[in-house]
Amino acid sequence: MAELLETSVLKKHLTLSPNFDFLKLGPFTKRAVRKYIKSLIGSGQLADLINHDSVEGSDEPIDEVKLLIEEAASYYCLLIAIPFLELTINNLGFKKATTTNTDNADWKDMRDLKRYLLETANEALDDAMEIMEDNASDFESWKNSDLFTVFKKNIIRHTKEFQRSFDISNSRKTFLSLQAPMLEVEEQYLLPMLGQCTLDFIKAVSVDDIVIRVQELTRLAVGALTVAKVAITGKFLFTSTSFQVRTDELPWEKSKLELTANALENLQADRQNAGEEYLKLIKSIIVQNPLVFTCYEDKPSKGLKGKIITKKSHTSL
Repeated sequence: MAELLETSVLKKHLTLSPNFDFLKLGPFTKRAVRKYIKSLIGSGQLADLINHDSVEGSDEPIDEVKLLIEEAASYYCLLIAIPFLELTINNLGFKKATTTNTDNADWKDMRDLKRYLLETANEALDDAMEIMEDNASDFESWKNSDLFTVFKKNIIRHTKEFQRSFDISNSRKTFLSLQAPMLEVEEQYLLPMLGQCTLDFIKAVSVDDIVIRVQELTRLAVGALTVAKVAITGKFLFTSTSFQVRTDELPWEKSKLELTANALENLQADRQNAGEEYLKLIKSIIVQNPLVFTCYEDKPSKGLKGKIITKKSHTSL
């Protein structure tokens, strides 16, 4: 099978010195594709994109996605190649590459370059995934894979749906990292309150305005409670306006805008309160519309008292 990152593709997306030897990037192309692309779309969809003959200037989803995937992979490739491009390895050991006409970039220049490469690659990949989500029928291999079907069971199935509850910069990588916390929120809050039948009903496609309203509120509730759950885990970098999963590509990078521990605790409390208020509103709408939510049973929480069993010789739970 042909490769996604042929030399001609790298040259199309990367603006480097005229005398740069693109063959030096060859050893890193497979890792870039395997780590960042294949892990998101699967081997089947990757093969489909590689075998697809793109039409220049086309606005067809598959043409747009292939171009964006190539762009993202090219920048990821250069990012992971940088440490080796800086060094020359021979029988005498490791040498830093130098020339008589130019000076090596200092650490601040390299930091800024790596940040730029990572942000550009992530942006292209997120744009590609958004197109795929909006046009899933055009990407059958991905649509039929576990990488896609895992989201069918969730109330929040797309990056842009979570984006409406809290800014994650439309990051697919961040959205994927939130799958386990979102599932935990559903199990902890939605299932006990709604019951499996009503929860499944809310997750199903509907044209009823009341159901659609409850679906919107449920996504907002899950989004808020998920943010509250992950705010102080340390896995995500929170700023005053958004958050994203921390990356291992720039382990030394720490934004000056990152929230303090106290601010994170305040954010957690705010989102927890918002989520619980959404849950109250959801329940009130469901209770007021029994003919719409026909399998809902309002079961007030009995608390600890309802779990106590009184026996002749002792009392137990």
